[in-house]
This record gives sequence, C-alpha cells and structure tokens, in this order.
Amino acid sequence: MKCTYRLKNPDIETAMNVLCGKDYVQKAIREQYDNNNETIDFEFQSAPGESGASGCIWVSKSEIERVRAYNPDDWNPYPTVTPPVDGKKWLTQDEDGNLDIRSFVRTFEEGIDYSWENQDDRLIVAFRSLPASYQPESNK
Repeated sequence: MKCTYRLKNPDIETAMNVLCGKDYVQKAIREQYDNNNETIDFEFQSAPGESGASGCIWVSKSEIERVRAYNPDDWNPYPTVTPPVDGKKWLTQDEDGNLDIRSFVRTFEEGIDYSWENQDDRLIVAFRSLPASYQPESNK
C-alpha cells in the first residue's frame, strides 16, 4: 500500500506547503519519518536572487499522520482516500455494492467539506478512475 503523509493541523500543512513546496514536504517526511528523531526538519529558502525568507522548521512526528495514497489503477476506500481532482467524474461503489458515476466536489465554507454529486442515503465506500473511452481501431 502506497502512503502519503499529512499534518493533523491543516493550517500548518498549508503554511508548510507554501514555504517549502508540497513535494519537498512529502519527501522530507518520507525520508525522516522512520528515523529515531522526534521531529521532522524542514528547511526552506527563497530562490537565489529573490528577496524572501529562509530557515528551518521542526514539526513533531506526533503532529503527522500516515495516510493511504490515491491509487489511479485500483479501487480507493472512501473516505480514507479522497479523490485528488474536484469536478471529475469517478466510478463509485456504495455500501450496498451498487456502482454509479458521480462527480466529487470540495467546498471550503466553514472548513473543508467533501461531497459526491447526486448523493442519496447510501454511503459511498470506494471510488476509482473511469477507463478511457472506447476508440475503434480506425480512430487510433
């Protein structure tokens, strides 16, 4: 199972992603998560020739959680994994095993909220990418 990491406090995670870059934050956590230190060390610096900030931030490992990463080639358990793209159509499965195509939407009023288009009383338990449309041999 492929994992990613997130900071438990979304405001701190946003700030870290702005200061250091999301890819660097994930890389630093991956490289340091299993060492014997109690913190993850993040270094940041403005690009050469630009005015800005530089420094180091230490975040306690207790403030970081390992989460299952989105797998584009398989079913993803929801809400453990959330779709990485808003507005895209996904193949979903509800708690009764029914399949449907739905769009996923994030709303940012009063925090982050997730919802599926056309949600009824049945809970969505998994989702996956839709396959590419069929292309006859003559169109390939």
